Amino acid sequence: MIHDGAENSVSNSPEADIPDHARAIFAWATPPGRSGVAVLRISGAYVPACAAALGLGALTPRHAHLRQIIDPDNVAPLDQALVLYFKAPHSFTGEDVLELHTHGSLAVRHQLTSVLSALPMCRAAEPGEFTRQAFTNGKLDLAQVEGLADVIDAQSARQLAQAQEQLHGSLSAFYEGLRHDIVRTLAFIEAYIDFPDEEIPDDVMHTVRTSVTEAQDRIQRVLQAPNTGEKIREGFTVAIIGSPNVGKSSLLNAIAKRDVAIVSDIPGTTRDTIEVSIELHGYLVTLIDTAGLRETTDQVEQLGIERSRHYEKNADVILRVTDHVPDPKQPKSALEKNEIMIINKCDQFPYEPSPEMCYISAKTGENIDQLLALIAAKLALTVSRQQDIVITRARHRQALIAAAEALKGFNQEKVYELMAEELRHAAFHIGKITGKVEVDQLLEVIFSEFCIGK
Repeated sequence: MIHDGAENSVSNSPEADIPDHARAIFAWATPPGRSGVAVLRISGAYVPACAAALGLGALTPRHAHLRQIIDPDNVAPLDQALVLYFKAPHSFTGEDVLELHTHGSLAVRHQLTSVLSALPMCRAAEPGEFTRQAFTNGKLDLAQVEGLADVIDAQSARQLAQAQEQLHGSLSAFYEGLRHDIVRTLAFIEAYIDFPDEEIPDDVMHTVRTSVTEAQDRIQRVLQAPNTGEKIREGFTVAIIGSPNVGKSSLLNAIAKRDVAIVSDIPGTTRDTIEVSIELHGYLVTLIDTAGLRETTDQVEQLGIERSRHYEKNADVILRVTDHVPDPKQPKSALEKNEIMIINKCDQFPYEPSPEMCYISAKTGENIDQLLALIAAKLALTVSRQQDIVITRARHRQALIAAAEALKGFNQEKVYELMAEELRHAAFHIGKITGKVEVDQLLEVIFSEFCIGK
């Protein structure tokens, strides 16, 4: 019907004998709930059989068809849908893929799911199974798979841009180039292991060691660069620090544009951290309102102050808030590069704008936009120092560290066999990033993060 090979294989196979792993997989690609249109995807060798069971008729690859979906049990129309057929290997998964763009009512979803579940050549997909099939069939490598997951999860423009680059292979090209160079160097050593009577000429050994040194340098440049890739992916933290009653919670509410934190004149009202996520100039930012810094005997408040001290040391940007103009006769405390000095309640006193301080009123909203621009500038300064290749996940960093250790061991060895083993280890660890090695356990972790239908 759609293509002879798959149809013949279906007709010649007893339905009860179809193994589970060979069945076509299906899932809704749109989230649960009521919608105008919902998309259901089916992938696998039995897609032609599924199409025939639904009464879709002949389908031309990569053409849109408006068809009635038939319930095979009572031969009644189930819904009218836009149908797209992608013939293997020209599809996301590399297999035959069918997309049904149906109406998005709960009734249509439920009935179509029931019909497909009853077909012996079809089964519901596991989380991430469509993407895993794309990886298995060479459509994506592991770094691109993670980029796809980040595209789906992106909450800010910067996150989306970084994820798109990874999905399109920018990281993969770097890591595969690095791995290729290490393997090529390994080939020189292996050649002389296979011919032990030959001595490696000095110029060849010099080339080998130069190649290893260059690989070490490339890895170290990535490892020593600011971890902005992980920060962009996970989001930046901005902590609001200061004494009690200076307006920290009011500032959080003003930035969030809603009442997130309780505001009170009673000192010590905020005893725990309160977090709000926003998108700021393309960055995902988590604003953290902290307990006021002061001496107290209240054990619960002390725990909150300990958390405040933690964020004071570890946040990406510190908003140090006070509610009075510092005495010009007093020595100024030096601010760290990631700190912004904020004078709150500027609606209550006259002030002169200063490049060293940001005067705001959390109550009236005065100069809040100016403060947000300053925060974004701090983040932009951090990101501007990043290299073209960034580490976006902790497992990439761990693999690079392990590869660097192996290359370091190479330079310490004098026996060819041991030198070759260190190069194999280095290539293996680099290969784990893109999936060019056997990493079944790693695959389970990565693909389990996907939602059903992707």
